[in-house]
Order: sequence, then structure tokens, then C-alpha cells
Amino acid sequence: MRTFFKRPHLPYIDLGNWQHKRAQIGVRHYISSRAFARWWLSVDKMLFILVLLLLASGFVVSLSSSPAATYRLGVSDPYYFTKRQFLFIILGFCVFLGVSFLSAIMARRVGIMCLLVSLFLLFMVQYFGLEVN
Repeated sequence: MRTFFKRPHLPYIDLGNWQHKRAQIGVRHYISSRAFARWWLSVDKMLFILVLLLLASGFVVSLSSSPAATYRLGVSDPYYFTKRQFLFIILGFCVFLGVSFLSAIMARRVGIMCLLVSLFLLFMVQYFGLEVN
């Protein structure tokens, strides 16, 4: 009896000289989908969904409050802040995906470096920052 949902069998591919071993069309796609599948199995799906919900709720709040804020500040485009929020949502989501591809040790190293740079910049605001209020 044949099952329709079986994955086609592709042998182990040595990434050094895989062109000579397999000249099939789907080999490159199989390698990339295998890396994506490995990432998807390692990511915390509940945290991923919660981050997406947080991004969506922030966008909805900015969508509802942007026209009033731009009217009060005298900006001509009523959705100026919504467009900026969307830009930073895309940027933040790309950073989120990039960090999720890192190993635990590398993510810890990047986090420590970001903490040190942030503390240095926070210290520098005391001397070079402008007082607004």
C-alpha cells in the first residue's frame, strides 16, 4: 500500500562536493528546507506567537492613535506615526528572526555586547545629550 504523505528519499549530501554526487533539481531546495525545518523545530512556538501578537497589537494601537497625535502636533500626514511604527515592526521582526537563528552561546555573546554598548551610550548621554524639558 502506497502512502501519499511520505517524504521523497534523498541520500545524505556532503556539502563539500554535492554537485558531483547529486545533480537532481530539488537538492538545493531540500538543503534549504532542511535548515528551515531544523530552525522551526528548535524555536519556541508559543513565544513566537506571543511576539507576533504583541507586534500586531502595537500596530493596531498606533493605527488608532496616530491621526489624533499628528493633528495635535501639526503633521500633515495623519498616518505618519503608523508608517514609522510599521517600519520599526519590520526591522524588529528581522532582528528577532536573526537572533533566533543564532546558537545559545552566540546569542549570549551578542546580548552581552549589546548590553555593554547600551550602557556606554547611556553613560555618554549624561555628557553629550541635549536637555529637552
